Parts: sequence; structure tokens; C-alpha cells
Amino acid sequence: MTSIASRSFAERGLAKPTRWSLVKRQARRNPTLVVGIIMVAVVLIIGFLGPFVAPYSPVKQDYEASVQGPSQAHWLGTDKFGRDQLSRILYGARIDLGVGIITAIVPLIIGTVIGSLSGYYGGWIDTLFMRIIEIQVAFPFYVLLIAIIAVLGPGLLNMYYALILVGWVAFARLIRGEVLVSKNLEYTVAARTLGCTDRRIIMRHLLPNVIGPAVIFSMSVVVFNILAGAALGFLGLGVQAPNPEWGSMVADAREYVTLAWWLPTFPGLAIAIVGISFSVLGDGFSNLMRGGTR
Repeated sequence: MTSIASRSFAERGLAKPTRWSLVKRQARRNPTLVVGIIMVAVVLIIGFLGPFVAPYSPVKQDYEASVQGPSQAHWLGTDKFGRDQLSRILYGARIDLGVGIITAIVPLIIGTVIGSLSGYYGGWIDTLFMRIIEIQVAFPFYVLLIAIIAVLGPGLLNMYYALILVGWVAFARLIRGEVLVSKNLEYTVAARTLGCTDRRIIMRHLLPNVIGPAVIFSMSVVVFNILAGAALGFLGLGVQAPNPEWGSMVADAREYVTLAWWLPTFPGLAIAIVGISFSVLGDGFSNLMRGGTR
């Protein structure tokens, strides 16, 4: 039996649109999202395949090739220890992307749970979480981040812990605000009147309608956390030598800025490209939610 939509197209003498035609129509309406998906996909592929296609070991030193400019042997030049810049950037992509993505996803989950419970139930639960959030917000982000790492010690794993401990607050506040508005709307009141449990109301009715802004915001958080990880690497509090990380590579190149332009330039460009990619993707998702056509 044909569906109502199929009969409608048949009555008008039109062919039923295929899934591919719908995808192409959406792509024309929102090219920013398509470009963002392509850019992020390329970045993720490079991050995944980087260690497999890197021409050299990222930690092998060759003092005879120290501080050499881009050449056929070393496309992006070498650093002061003779290590290949291209190989270190490719290996570092996995580290920096991991920092950005994981420390955005985990706080998103934590913040969503806390924000949903706080906004829906209110009362002492809301008061408790809001006081914790207010205490944490009272400290500047980087001051709190550096303080946590100072207690835990420098290193990649501790950087993950610090970014997660600091990052969930923004998501919790965002989700809480959305839930406070949505829990009094008609569809939530109707679900409550029909006898739905709180768990079902939150999971099936509230979260699907409030999670969108948090997902869009998480794209900005990915960029911000990559920059934060690079800043910590620059300060020597992130990934420790000799492991390649873009921020620490820029830090190591400080004394060669005027002598070897390629040392700070290429890691800096890698950070910028990843940041732009996720920013474009976030803008595309934002346009999709608004029904925009930019």
C-alpha cells in the first residue's frame, strides 16, 4: 500500500524524491555544513593515518640535518635536533585532535546529565550544583587549569583530567537553561499528564529538544580545548618531550623565529586549520537548526 506522500507525488505527476536527491537538496540549502563535514573528515583522516604515512620517526634525532629548511628530503624542514617537522606534525595531529574531541565529548555528557537533573528537579539538587558551578566560574579558566595540573603533575593524561574537570560547567549551565524553559512547554506538560515517568520525560522528550545547542557549542569547545592544550604544551605543562605536540613544537621554536621561519609556522598553521574546520562545522550545524541557507 502506497503512503500518503507517495500518492501525493503520483497525483501531481511527480517522481518520488530519492534519498540522494534529498541529500543534494539539503547540501544546496546549507553548503556551510557540507564544507565543514568535508574539512573535519579530512582532518580526522590525517590524524588517524598520520603515523602510518609519516616519512620519518617523530623522535629520531639527526644533528647533521639540524635546522634545515623545507627540501625534497624534509618537506617541512627539520628542528634543532634534526627531527622531521612533517612527521612530528602528523604524529602530533592524533594527540591534539584527541585532546580537543575527547575533552569536549566527556564534559558534554557530564554537563548534560547534571544540567538536566538540575533544571528539571530544581530544589536542593539545583542549589547544590549551581553553588559548585559558581565556585568554579569564580576562577579564571587558565588559572584553574594550571592549578589542577600543578597538583596532578604535567602530562597528557593529567591534561585530559584538568580539561574535563573544568569543561563540564559550561555544558551544565547551557543544558540547565534549556531544560528550565522546555519543562514548562505543552509537550512536556502533556507527557507528565499522561503519567510518563521523570526518566522518560527527560530522555525522550526534553533531551532531544535541548541537546542541539550543546552539540553546536561543543564544536567551539573542541577548538578551544585544542588551543588550551597547545597553550599548556607551550608552557611545558602538557605533552612532555620528546612526544610531538603542536603547542610544544611552537614553544621549542621560539628562539628560531627569525632564523627558521618554518619551525613555528607549520605547527601554527596546523592548529589554525583544525580550528577553522570545527568552527565551520559548528556554523553549519547552527544553520541547520535555524533552517538557514547561508
